[in-house]
Amino acid sequence: MDNLALEDWMPMSPAEGPPFPRSIGIYWPWYKPELLPPPVEVAPPVIAYPPPVAPPVIAYPPPAAPPVIAYPPVAPPVIAYPPLPPPEVPPPELIYACPICGAQFSTLSELEAHMALVHPPEVPPPATYHLYVGTVGEGVVTPSTGDYPAHLPLTLIATPGLGFDFDYWGGDVSGTIPVVSLLMNSDKAVTAYFKPVEVPVPPPPPPPKLPTVSILSATFTPSEATVGDVVSGTISWRPTIPSSPEFFDFGISADLIDSAGQRVMNVFTASPTAEIGMPQATPFSLDTRGLPEGWYGLQVHFSDLTTGAEIAKRRFLNLLHLLPLPEIPPPPPPVPEVPAMSPEEVLEDFRNFALEVNRDLGGSYVAGYLTPPPDWPGSVTEWSRHVQIEAAKRYLFWPEKFGLLPLSIRALVLA
Repeated sequence: MDNLALEDWMPMSPAEGPPFPRSIGIYWPWYKPELLPPPVEVAPPVIAYPPPVAPPVIAYPPPAAPPVIAYPPVAPPVIAYPPLPPPEVPPPELIYACPICGAQFSTLSELEAHMALVHPPEVPPPATYHLYVGTVGEGVVTPSTGDYPAHLPLTLIATPGLGFDFDYWGGDVSGTIPVVSLLMNSDKAVTAYFKPVEVPVPPPPPPPKLPTVSILSATFTPSEATVGDVVSGTISWRPTIPSSPEFFDFGISADLIDSAGQRVMNVFTASPTAEIGMPQATPFSLDTRGLPEGWYGLQVHFSDLTTGAEIAKRRFLNLLHLLPLPEIPPPPPPVPEVPAMSPEEVLEDFRNFALEVNRDLGGSYVAGYLTPPPDWPGSVTEWSRHVQIEAAKRYLFWPEKFGLLPLSIRALVLA
């Protein structure tokens, strides 16, 4: 206490703490004073022996005179500070209570929802209720759709339409009787179901009695032809039926078949009206273009023209023999056109042609003479005549030029 300075007795500032001396160190809880740095350890001085003579210590500036304290000491001045405001206290929480059951809620909207759900206001009962009447099928229901007084007993009557019977009720009523009672104590919906009247179907009439057909024969005229010819044919047949009308409508179809019985093409389709019991002959024709050579026959079908029911069927094999077309020899090669030449030009052309023939026959041309090949048995003159004769024969392909050659050359061929 003796080392306290005058300022240590001064009161704390209002921002740091209550008005007590600073030496006490009492601060406001929210005030954080600046702490002094921790002491720094100083190494002891190294003293040299013998110790040097210490220089005189001169305090500079000179120390201040100690304070003069009056006795008795003067009390520090009292500083009045305004009182702190009281802490804020939140208002009490509002509680909303149900006036009927006492349930408590924190908001008014929760209370209103509780009142609407748990304690709804009483609604007076309606004076009328709605009745919906529907039908399925042909029919009517009385009374019909509409509004009726509450708690009114109604009698519903279902009346089927033409060709229908009442089946059953659906919706707010049930049953299979067309008359039913209904109390209108709420909105109602009923449906009357009607079903078609089942009309017995008479059995179908027995099928008509079909005639029988005797297919007598089938022929081609001629029976042998060349591919591409048009041949004629006839089918002979006779219808018979006991206790039947005198005439009957037939359907006839004839197919061309090969030697193995496989169908090739349809030859004809006819629908004659034939007299029962009388022989019949049905003619036809066949174009053989595009058919391969070989043997062909017919497969004949008879049916009822009205119902399509089959009456008879018969197959005839190897009735027609098709021969291949004869081979046509190729046309002769066209003769090339030769331009008009004078006799001198024709003679020069023949000489050149003879040289070509000479080479074709294996000869050669040496020193203005036709030289035969080594295997020629005759003389050079005979070889020259042989080449001229062969050239003249080939020159016949140009008759216009051949006629202009000298007679001595033409005589080689004409002799």
